[in-house]
Amino acid sequence: MPSSAEQLEILRTLSVLHPMNVTCGKVRTGGSNDGGYVMANDFKGNAIGYSIGVGPQVLWDHEMASRGMNIHQYDHTVEAAPSSHPSFHFNKIGIAPNLDDPQLVTLDRMLEDNGHADEQHMLLKIDVEGAEWDVLDGMSSNLLSKFDQIVVEYHALEYLDRDSFRHRAERVFRNIDHTHACIHVHGNNYGSFGIVRNIPIPNVLEVSYVLRDRFSLIESTDIFPTHLDDPCKSDEPDLFLGNFKYRCI
Repeated sequence: MPSSAEQLEILRTLSVLHPMNVTCGKVRTGGSNDGGYVMANDFKGNAIGYSIGVGPQVLWDHEMASRGMNIHQYDHTVEAAPSSHPSFHFNKIGIAPNLDDPQLVTLDRMLEDNGHADEQHMLLKIDVEGAEWDVLDGMSSNLLSKFDQIVVEYHALEYLDRDSFRHRAERVFRNIDHTHACIHVHGNNYGSFGIVRNIPIPNVLEVSYVLRDRFSLIESTDIFPTHLDDPCKSDEPDLFLGNFKYRCI
């Protein structure tokens, strides 16, 4: 494929992540720096949160618990959550798109095991160091729509010039876009920018989504990072993303 045609393909993929805004406004959750996320400032009716990928800190989990939610934590790479709360329910299990590995389960199975298969208005945070692509690829709209808000950290975007990676990324973006709107983007500055076919792209991108049927959306005029953002790595400047509206030129 000529490089100019490949550039258009990459731009088309990124254009799916077209940030909108919400009339209820946005708020930072989970504290400053790494582990904090910007979300829609409307948590009415949210009683259950799923935190997939725990790692060394659970600031987001603590804030959601302080808002009265039960937080179901899943991570097979750590022995336990780094701190506790009466509303935390930790599982030493990871997430996968299928049930081939006994250490990994699907999101559907998580909901079934916790008696949440028929629940709505839940929250989902997923940070699983690259496994998100396989997990989200082909996830049903019925399952996604159970979550009012979703926060995802996408990894390895510097590989968008690889056909197989790009095609899967576009499937994932379009699949979620069918039910949810992107309302916020933030580059994780523990990574850097990749220049892919002369397009600057953050290697690691945090994306916040809201359920289209639940929230009122308006066009975004935000320039990212916004006043709500903090650099994940506190001693380095944040990644400047502009309005993050990629267009096929």
